[in-house]
Amino acid sequence: MRTAALALLLAAFAQIASAADEKISERPEKAIKELTVPHTESLLKSIGLDFKKVEARKADEGMFFDFKRGPFDVRLYNFQGKDLMLDSVFRPLPLEKLNDWNTRAKFSRACLHKDSKGPYATLESNLDVAGGVTETTVKNFVLGFEAELKSFDRFIGGASLGDDDIFQGAVADRLENVFKAQAILFKKQEIPQKNVTLYELTIGKIPMRLINFGGKDLILESKYPKIAAEAANQYNLDRKFVRVVVSAAKGNESTSLEAYLDCEAGTTEAILRRFLLAYEEETREFADYVRQQSDSKQAAK
Repeated sequence: MRTAALALLLAAFAQIASAADEKISERPEKAIKELTVPHTESLLKSIGLDFKKVEARKADEGMFFDFKRGPFDVRLYNFQGKDLMLDSVFRPLPLEKLNDWNTRAKFSRACLHKDSKGPYATLESNLDVAGGVTETTVKNFVLGFEAELKSFDRFIGGASLGDDDIFQGAVADRLENVFKAQAILFKKQEIPQKNVTLYELTIGKIPMRLINFGGKDLILESKYPKIAAEAANQYNLDRKFVRVVVSAAKGNESTSLEAYLDCEAGTTEAILRRFLLAYEEETREFADYVRQQSDSKQAAK
């Protein structure tokens, strides 16, 4: 009897606890009017983001949080807890193209910027915190930006592209579709005896060469002044998608930055576009690295 009574009592307590939990879960979220840096970190971790925290150079810019969403590098700015902004960098685009996006978009804006490295475009989105937001609002703001990035990426690539159509090999006309849609200037040279096509490209004012080996694979390369073998090896250790090759040929001493794409098993125009534009960013970063090596060499003299 005592055992049965105890079981009934425990069941009653369980029902009371369950009802209390339901009431707690039904409580509305509290409005946040100032999002602290620790609170921001907590929210980013709660949605599974692996981020790097960077303190801004200017005091009014607060703190940056860098992370990836799919293929995109994203930065979250926390402006003293009162305003959040997300952005991602793209190659420079004509103002008319950016304005066309801004005419259509609901949740973002496209802008053209310029720094010491030259012009570049960004896709940006802001969230006003000072007026009051919930944690769910902030999470949706961060996670929803990826869809906007994908739409913008497709928009600047040309709406007519068959982005998701898988085809075998880097077929020349599909590759040139990407060049034209991206307004990439190119010169083409066929080498039939080697089944090779060379393209001299200019992306964002950066000259480079793309070598198409019979549609099976592609190599992008650009030339720089020669750097020490140790410096080239260190760069290779630090990178994932490119390699540095030092040429010691007499009269032709130079350094090449190269990227490789296997197309034989199948690719898409979206993959080709990403390959080209990611390489452009790599060339900018490597140019800075080469300059640093040159400055260090001069300082050591």
